[in-house]
Amino acid sequence: MSALFGALGSLAESYGLAQQRVQQNALEQIRQRLEEARQKTEERYADIAQERLAQEKSETGFRQQTFQEQKREFDLRQKQYENTRIDMGLPMWTTPDGRRWKRFYFPYTGKTEDVSVPGTGGMNREAFDRWLTSLPKEIQPQIKSFAETEVVRQHGDWDAAWDKIYPEGLKEADALTKATKKTATIKPETKAALAILQASLFGGQGQPGLKDTLGVLDDAAGRHMMQLAGVGQTPTGAGSGALAQLYHITVGVGQSALHARLSPEQQAYAMQFNRAISAIQGLRPILGNFRSTEATIQRLIAELPDPQNTSSRNEGLQKLALVEREIRTALASAGLDPQGNPITPTGETPATSVTPAAPSATSTPAPPPMSFDDFLNQKFGPAPGARQ
Repeated sequence: MSALFGALGSLAESYGLAQQRVQQNALEQIRQRLEEARQKTEERYADIAQERLAQEKSETGFRQQTFQEQKREFDLRQKQYENTRIDMGLPMWTTPDGRRWKRFYFPYTGKTEDVSVPGTGGMNREAFDRWLTSLPKEIQPQIKSFAETEVVRQHGDWDAAWDKIYPEGLKEADALTKATKKTATIKPETKAALAILQASLFGGQGQPGLKDTLGVLDDAAGRHMMQLAGVGQTPTGAGSGALAQLYHITVGVGQSALHARLSPEQQAYAMQFNRAISAIQGLRPILGNFRSTEATIQRLIAELPDPQNTSSRNEGLQKLALVEREIRTALASAGLDPQGNPITPTGETPATSVTPAAPSATSTPAPPPMSFDDFLNQKFGPAPGARQ
């Protein structure tokens, strides 16, 4: 009996050990499978992370490349904008040193600058003599004396001097001759136009002119206000589109509102400035209807002391003096003195000026109506007038 129980106990123990080994094997297999699954999951996540990293690097590189391209394009446009210049429509002119100039507006700086452009040769003594003989005989001695004196004084050599001058004088010879001959009989409207020009620029008979209102240019804030109000700006066409017309209408209404807020002195300056423009435009029938006349008119208007390009009263007076001198030159080219009288056969003109002058008790020799530099720029450049 005891032996039987001992055998059963041994059998139960063996069965328990067998069951324990089976459970251990099952747990080991489960553990191995979990480990394999974990390794596969880690490998998968690692692959996904690598893919995402590569994608992010690609996108970052693309964004960086796009940014660099955009930056290069922006820098290029910025450089183009900085170098952009807008032709102001004024013809080129030539200085006595032979350089040709043209005026441009630079939007980046908001300023106008005179830019030198390459010249195209000149005129020698022989060509000048041919041009001189085509002029009326009564003004030939005066022009020849100007030329010979100034060429010798400034350059010392005739051919070397004239080789630096822009050769447009021969094209203007016929027009100048016709304009000079037309002045044999002075019309009353000619003297009236010159009187209006004198009054608008310098005043007279107790009435102020543009010269008397230049004090408003000393105030920087006032100049800015006048710029916003459109004082001194040349009107432009409204364009054909509805948006362009709406824009110009809006700007016009805004400028009118600002103009009403100007001080009485500023409004007086604006009125005299517009009168001066109208008076200068009245020179057209006096100077003749040919190409250099329109260039002269536009240049004189551009050189008036406006708020955009004039920072003080003194600068305005200098510009006004330049305009006065160039008006005298233009009138002399048409055979007129500043009062509208024909130039005498000897080439002398009365000692008068466009500006009011005090009476003199003694008579003095009359100065020439124009300097040689003015003469050169008037006759040999598409835009007369010496560069200051």
